[in-house]
Amino acid sequence: MREYYAQLMKIVFQTIFGAIISFIVFISCNEQHERTVEYFPKVYYDIHQLRINGKYDEALAATDSMRQLVTPDNNYGVITDALYAWTYCYTEDEDSAVYHAKRAIEGFKKITKKDDDEYAKSIAEMEMLVGYCSIATNTDTAIHYLTKCIERFKYYNDIRHMINANQYIAEIYKNRSEYTNSLHYLDNISDICDTIPVIDNDATWMLNTLTDNAVIATEIGDFRIVNNSLLSASVYYDQASTEAKIYYLYNRARAHFYQNEYALAAYTASRGEAMAEQANNYWKNLSSTYIIHGLSLSRDGYAEEAVMYRDKADSLAAIHDINLIKEKILLDGEIEANNKNFERARFLLFDSTETDHRPIYTPCLLESHEAYYIARNDYHSAYKIQTRQKQLADSLQIKIISPNNNRQLQSKISLSNRMRNEISAIRQKLADQKEKKSGERYIIAIIAIISIIAAGIFGWNNYKRFKQKLEKEKHKLQQDLADKITELKRQEDMVHVTTKHLSESIAYAEHIQRSILPQPEMLEMCDITGSFIFFSPLDIVSGDFYWFAQKGDHLIVCCADCTGHGIPGAFMSMIASTIISDICNRSPEDVKPSTILEELDSALIDVLGHNKSEEARAKDGCDISIISLNTKTKVLNVAAAKRPVIVIRDQEMIEVKGTKRSIGELEAIIHERKFEDTEIQLHTNDTIYMFSDGYSDQFGGQNNSRLNLKNIKRFLRATHNDDMDEQCLTMQDFFTQWKGDYPQTDDVIFIGIMV
Repeated sequence: MREYYAQLMKIVFQTIFGAIISFIVFISCNEQHERTVEYFPKVYYDIHQLRINGKYDEALAATDSMRQLVTPDNNYGVITDALYAWTYCYTEDEDSAVYHAKRAIEGFKKITKKDDDEYAKSIAEMEMLVGYCSIATNTDTAIHYLTKCIERFKYYNDIRHMINANQYIAEIYKNRSEYTNSLHYLDNISDICDTIPVIDNDATWMLNTLTDNAVIATEIGDFRIVNNSLLSASVYYDQASTEAKIYYLYNRARAHFYQNEYALAAYTASRGEAMAEQANNYWKNLSSTYIIHGLSLSRDGYAEEAVMYRDKADSLAAIHDINLIKEKILLDGEIEANNKNFERARFLLFDSTETDHRPIYTPCLLESHEAYYIARNDYHSAYKIQTRQKQLADSLQIKIISPNNNRQLQSKISLSNRMRNEISAIRQKLADQKEKKSGERYIIAIIAIISIIAAGIFGWNNYKRFKQKLEKEKHKLQQDLADKITELKRQEDMVHVTTKHLSESIAYAEHIQRSILPQPEMLEMCDITGSFIFFSPLDIVSGDFYWFAQKGDHLIVCCADCTGHGIPGAFMSMIASTIISDICNRSPEDVKPSTILEELDSALIDVLGHNKSEEARAKDGCDISIISLNTKTKVLNVAAAKRPVIVIRDQEMIEVKGTKRSIGELEAIIHERKFEDTEIQLHTNDTIYMFSDGYSDQFGGQNNSRLNLKNIKRFLRATHNDDMDEQCLTMQDFFTQWKGDYPQTDDVIFIGIMV
């Protein structure tokens, strides 16, 4: 009974308290409404609504009517100036808009009583309107008014207007080629966005705003701001509108393209295309995305696919009357050069683009010039283009060409120069001989004339013999020249054949290695919710490898890092993966990971350890993690050699560090440290991560430091709830951004499995 009365009193107290709060809120709302009406009458908001609905003529007519109601006792005069300014701005009558906005500014200043006056906010809005409408006619005036309104909006903490004003100024300075000033205002926008809690924002507006920030920074060539803006924008992606997503994906693909990340550019473009094609709308962004996709494929050597996307863009432009982006010229020029239509290609890539000096467009244009010269086999001109590219790329922080391609082109130029020098030397020798013999011939002719009477016949015979000897020497020199040219051509052909055979051999080695490894797509067919495998060899073939198989209800997955990389590491990975496959095939389906490790260790010692000293054997082996997941009971068994396995459940992280011993270590260490199994009961949507040390040991960042395990854990906590495909793409982006211009240091494998 006592508990009943206590509960009753609690309900009565809550009812009374709620009534008091409701009354206070009601009184506050009434006061706010009366205060608002005191500043702006209801007709002001009615006219504003007409303008918002696009009924500009009706809005102007209503403003004219309101103008007739001006008296000394009201503020209708300055209010109507503000309404005129807004409406003329939306009808693109900038002169009238600026005129009325300036009148409104002066009027509001006269009637403003204090800093928090509603009219003070209107002054800031009118200053922003003057600045916006002056962009096309007087940029100094625009900057002056936009700078003033930023300070006012900062006082009222009006985030949207602050961002818009900063963006207008950044665009003005960008168009004036004052890039340092433009970047200053873009940084201001990034700082403002970083201070706003994600939950307080309109996702569509924020996605568009940050994407616009990236667009301006892309034109300038500052990819620090580009990547930061796109990364910040991705937070709002899922909640944004379809149109904003398509706009974001197009500009993200464009940013990847201008950073020479052609595979990522093509992938991101395909996502935007699929979304726009499904919506059957947004043709402008779709046609632009087709062009970026085609250019990325062209740069990666997929000429036929590039033509297909060029034709798609042309078709959309014809149907919907779309003006295509300027990069379309580059795509057409590269396609024409690939088809050997050099006259048309030269017109597109040289003549029609010579007046475009955008910072980001120039190095990209040079890339097309290089492709043109290579298609013509003019390697000297291509190398000169590369030198200009490198100078521009250093200032824009873009990786234009890989060192391997550069060395290959230099080798071709060196060989061509050597051949030309040798031929020139032979030709000069022949010319000297001719000049010398010509002088001797003149002397003999003079002697023959003087002594023609006394020794005519004798001299004539001597002359004939000398001429025959000269012809023989000339013929011999010409034959030597021809033989030398033939030999040089033969050597050039041998170099070409040797290079081709070496490339084909390594490519075939890659084919063999990938044939032995299971296809990543097969992991999706196992009894799990989702998965991804990020596999990035340092060289063409890899010392890291992965392996998985479904045995009954048990899914076995291995992630291994063998000694070395490239061809030596690839041999070790092929031997180890074959041994693991053999062990699992002859073991029961519930075989423990520790058992697999022990047998693998023993087999590697047998295969590689005989006839070797202990010092030599210590260099052969691998670090590896193995899991066995019962897909029905969700029981996970883990055993590892010097590699961690991470399990994330919501925000809880479980790390299994494994045994501090590699596969193939010395026997003295083997007896001290045995492989052990760790058993974990998983739940639905738990995520398992396995990776080699190539990811964590990658150098990069601002201080050229290792990425390290701590940053990986922080990254996994932030992304583990995302879709597995999106996780894989984000992980690649994160790795690429961390690496920056630094070279990749080791083979990389990163495996994710969602239960």
